[in-house]
Amino acid sequence: MGRVIAAGLLAGLVLNLGEAVLHGVIFAAPAAQAMKQLGHDIAGSGASTVLGGDLGCLMHIAGRLVRTRAKVEARHVAEVLAGMTDEPAIAAPKQKR
Repeated sequence: MGRVIAAGLLAGLVLNLGEAVLHGVIFAAPAAQAMKQLGHDIAGSGASTVLGGDLGCLMHIAGRLVRTRAKVEARHVAEVLAGMTDEPAIAAPKQKR
């Protein structure tokens, strides 16, 4: 799988989903800047995969990585522990079978 980082550790913040959504609505511009910086930090980390435990956060992170064409997969930690990494990562293009 290559080098893996945990999204929560990289962000340096622990927010529950409700707090993150509220923060994003009230402080839209700073939240957008923070996501831009987080995407830049993840892409520059050398990791091939970013793991997280909150699907909402992972969807935002994955969307940012896809839009910037970063070569980093976003996956839920349970997905990795269950050995389901043969499926496309979050927000990844579907593979033709």
